[in-house]
Amino acid sequence: MYDERNTEKMKELLAKMRMKGPEPTETTHATVLQHLGTVSDYAIEDYYSQIERKKPITDRVIHHIMLSAMAKKNQTENMLKHFEKMKERGVVPNASTYTILIGAFGRVGDFVRMNSLLFEMKEKKIPADLVLFLTVIDSLGKK
Repeated sequence: MYDERNTEKMKELLAKMRMKGPEPTETTHATVLQHLGTVSDYAIEDYYSQIERKKPITDRVIHHIMLSAMAKKNQTENMLKHFEKMKERGVVPNASTYTILIGAFGRVGDFVRMNSLLFEMKEKKIPADLVLFLTVIDSLGKK
């Protein structure tokens, strides 16, 4: 588990990196967001907003981290808003994207939205993978 000291050290290293170069990459941002998602809702959203102000985020991994953080907190409405923002940025959802969304709706018992997302996948010809099937089975088993 992460603690505040690690977060402060990470912020110091990022500041040094920005001052001396190289500029943080999308991989750097994804790593920071992954950490912040375990620490604080505010911290992850704040950092995401900072990097989004510099340029629109088009990295699917970064969007998946954000969606996953919201899904873990059952913030399904925020998650759907972010999903729409992701698509507006030109990031094409894949099976992993839908697995995150479907799993979140399954956890909160919203099987209507879960089925709607499955139908959307089918319409867009996005093939389901094993993880998606297991997520759906697990969600239905908790009904």
